[in-house]
Amino acid sequence: MTRWLIAFDLDDSLLMKDGTIHESLKTKLKELQDNNNVLLFASGRSDYSIINVVSNIGLNENNIYISAYNGALLKYGGKEIFSEKLAPDDIQKLMDYIYVNDLYAQSYIDEFIVYEVENEYTDIEQKITGQQKKKVESLVEAARSYPKLMGLGHPSLIRKVLHTTPDDLKKDYNITITKPYFLEMMKKNISKAKSVNLIIDKEKIDMKKTMAFGDSHNDIQMLESVNINVAVDNAIKEVKDICKYETLSNNDNGIFEFLINFKDWG
Repeated sequence: MTRWLIAFDLDDSLLMKDGTIHESLKTKLKELQDNNNVLLFASGRSDYSIINVVSNIGLNENNIYISAYNGALLKYGGKEIFSEKLAPDDIQKLMDYIYVNDLYAQSYIDEFIVYEVENEYTDIEQKITGQQKKKVESLVEAARSYPKLMGLGHPSLIRKVLHTTPDDLKKDYNITITKPYFLEMMKKNISKAKSVNLIIDKEKIDMKKTMAFGDSHNDIQMLESVNINVAVDNAIKEVKDICKYETLSNNDNGIFEFLINFKDWG
């Protein structure tokens, strides 16, 4: 089989609602790795959380790419390939944006989720990722750089804030929705697609042999950057509109069904 780059979003795509993976999909992923394909696990999650997922699948972690924080950090075999963080001026500007829109704020320092005010949405993030929380007095003062900042709130408020984002912020930052209650903010050139393109160049992958699976706003650029793009059935309309293919939902083992039924491996 020809060597492929295959990129997987995690939450609501590769992972079921309970955060686990079908055993049949684990077996298929191991087979793809054993056949010398390049696997990329791309998520808004931290690298610590993504590695836990990869470990639970049983893959060789020394031969895996992970794209964390929506592409702000790319690692291969645990070694950093690319990283770009928000600087102090970025942090202040984006925190002002979060505050003025009455959102809660959080980010990451090392293995911790850091936040200022107790809220139900940070608790959701902790449950999803399994990471520990750490309360800080001020995110602006707690660190001089972050891979991303997150504004948290009710889904209706998150959508409203995204749709009314000022042009000057759109010009300088990539602002996207992951889960309905998470508004995520990175430097403008940061996306999962950047990770895909870096890997294509590094691994000399034929563009025709690129594939990606996703479900949400933060997957759109990644899906547009590959030849075979696949939306799971539970994906948002915007994702389905740009994908050539659609498969079953994450809970119905949609990625496995597509992988075993796809005929044009070459």
